[in-house]
Amino acid sequence: MFCFMDDMGAFVEFRKVHHVDDRELREALSIYAESFPLSGRQPIAVIEERVTFRKEKMFVGCSNQQVLFMRLIWPLQNTDFVLLDYIDTKRGYRNTGMGTRFLRHIFEISGVGKKHIIVEVEDLQYADNKQNGQRRVGFYRRNGAKEMKDVS
Repeated sequence: MFCFMDDMGAFVEFRKVHHVDDRELREALSIYAESFPLSGRQPIAVIEERVTFRKEKMFVGCSNQQVLFMRLIWPLQNTDFVLLDYIDTKRGYRNTGMGTRFLRHIFEISGVGKKHIIVEVEDLQYADNKQNGQRRVGFYRRNGAKEMKDVS
């Protein structure tokens, strides 16, 4: 678990979601459904199955009993890589620096050690919403991500 005080003095806690019937999972999936275009997301039932069978790990950031951030990671078996499947901040809390704090503590709160993180962002040429796609790419670049070219 990782905690910090945000810029407005609110206590924010990042923690792992263990069960698909957790209220936090429902709130996180609501952020997910709101943030990602239908063409760029997995069905909710698939995510629930992955979390249930511990194939994928879900973490949330909460303040005052409200989920503000969500992320899904998929440790790729027998490799030094972890897929950052999805990460997003609830509308109204974006551009506050909290998403950056969340991203920077992925290793600490997820227990993935010294593995490399792979982030997949939609090709901006084909994105449903180019502005959101550019925002995501910019977020990752500002946080040290490097672009891999010619990877299928």
